[in-house]
Amino acid sequence: MPVARTRLGRCWASLVSIDNHTRDGSWRPEAERLLLATEKARAANNAALWRDVIAVEAFQGRETKIVEMYDYSRGVTIDYLRRALARPGYLSAETLRSDFLYRDPGDHGVGLPRETERRQRNDHTGTHPPQSVPRSALGRRADPDDGDQNQPHR
Repeated sequence: MPVARTRLGRCWASLVSIDNHTRDGSWRPEAERLLLATEKARAANNAALWRDVIAVEAFQGRETKIVEMYDYSRGVTIDYLRRALARPGYLSAETLRSDFLYRDPGDHGVGLPRETERRQRNDHTGTHPPQSVPRSALGRRADPDDGDQNQPHR
């Protein structure tokens, strides 16, 4: 599985799906590979990499924030994968939602609001909660070449 920034959630969901369909532990080698690749990617992450190697014009002056965002996403992934590998039964759609998608932002100030919080906020504004979280809420620009999210990863 690739460790591209926008693919981590899909990797996790794939691991959950493999476990749900097989119940034979066949997800574990993939999780171990993803963990190793994520640790390597996190170790390589620094402002010089973003400024001098990746060197995207739109990122100029934002390298430190990008490093922080990238480090955080890799840290959450490493934490989740270590727990999944260490605790039998931990890997599930429930923990994926509670420990990643709707995790408590805490000191990091990130994470999507839990469903009840979203409902309360929407009740206050008089709007209805969306049936799914739009990509823009995830901090990712829609990619017309990305295709349907339900399709297998290319």
